[in-house]
Amino acid sequence: MAVWPARSETAAGSAHQDIRVAVAEWIRQTVTSSPLPVAMAALAQTVLDRFAGYVSSGDWLGEGSFKNLLQTLDLGNLQLLAVGPGYLYDPERHEPAAPAGDEGDEGGEAAIVRPQPLDAFSLRHPDLAPLARKINRLTDTPYLMPEHYAVLLRELAREINERGYQITRTSKTVRDRCVERGAPVARSHVNFLLIGIGHTGHHLGQDLPETAERLGAAVVQNTLSLCRLAQLDITAEEEEQVRRWITGGLTSPEATVNES
Repeated sequence: MAVWPARSETAAGSAHQDIRVAVAEWIRQTVTSSPLPVAMAALAQTVLDRFAGYVSSGDWLGEGSFKNLLQTLDLGNLQLLAVGPGYLYDPERHEPAAPAGDEGDEGGEAAIVRPQPLDAFSLRHPDLAPLARKINRLTDTPYLMPEHYAVLLRELAREINERGYQITRTSKTVRDRCVERGAPVARSHVNFLLIGIGHTGHHLGQDLPETAERLGAAVVQNTLSLCRLAQLDITAEEEEQVRRWITGGLTSPEATVNES
């Protein structure tokens, strides 16, 4: 993702206003080009990524919160709706969620079809998110972004190489290390991968050193097996998407990631 120019390239006297204008334009472009309303949390993360060094989550250009910042920006026709996690939508392009009870006497809230806002995964990896979400629904494979899988796989290999494999200790330590590095990994995610890797015939800790790449290949193998068991037909192109989803983040340098 491209980032805002370095601070030295912006005139000091007008920097603050220039950034506010640029943030507003970025948000308008992101929301109006999206096929669905955009979740505020996901949108906030893209702003932090895009304007790193200028916008911080502790300040939000002096407004205190992302929601407050949105309310001070010129966002054109965009509307903010505080339903569920809250999201921004373009009334000319998106269908907003209706308040409970607006659909008639018998329908109530259960009859209302609410649009599902785009999450951070959908914004960062729009080519991978739909298939990942489908596989997650059918098989419970963790719905983590590629960069978060990379952290998980690297920390898993590191822990086993350093201390051997014991599922209870390994899952807890790996979860803790992932969270420290900014990846939203739950212990259930780690356990799911550990059990799945075992189903492929890979015996963790018995053929050291473990590598993130080899563990990732086993996770991909197990994911494809789960898809077949769920009677989800996967094309060759979709198999490649699964590989990019699970192991694609390993091609990037190791670093702390932003939680999303």
